[in-house]
Amino acid sequence: AANAAVLIKDSTGKTVNATTGSDGKFSANIVGMTAPLLVKATPVGKTPLFSAITTAADNDNINVHPISNSILQTSYQSQNLNPDTVISASGAPVALPNKTQLQSLQNLVQNDLRPALQSVGVDVANFDLLKTPFLANRSNFDKILDGTVIGANGLAVKVTLPGVVTVDITLNLHANNDATKAEAKWSSTPPATTRTT
Repeated sequence: AANAAVLIKDSTGKTVNATTGSDGKFSANIVGMTAPLLVKATPVGKTPLFSAITTAADNDNINVHPISNSILQTSYQSQNLNPDTVISASGAPVALPNKTQLQSLQNLVQNDLRPALQSVGVDVANFDLLKTPFLANRSNFDKILDGTVIGANGLAVKVTLPGVVTVDITLNLHANNDATKAEAKWSSTPPATTRTT
């Protein structure tokens, strides 16, 4: 989204601000920041979306979208926290994005989105939901985002590609709130021929 306010906060509490351009992209200098970094993007008049950078390399690409938001919300809710509260508080964050946990959640979601991703021509084997650059041109992965609706508490996403596929994913934490062992309540219409989780 154009003109979204972007806030990046590192593990020491240092922040950097940016604004997305007409193409939905933003650039921010994170050299000298200490990973991991929490990222918040607030589209004009809409609910903030979250993502994370787990290694502070100055050439990192980071995607902030409804699906990254679901992953981050799940990670923080497993700690009984809200990422918006964490990033907005003064000083160093009380909790940081956990690389292992985020990768586990990302793998779960990406595997469940496989039929939708494949239907729009995404090379799933070489695609990273949080890091692979994409164009906001209503095709390929951006077509997935156009058909994505965020569900309750940010933990659910529904992707609908009319006449092609509908995928519902709800991330469920185990009783001990271990997000590295989260499960996805998953359904696909029409039924996918394969599902790997």
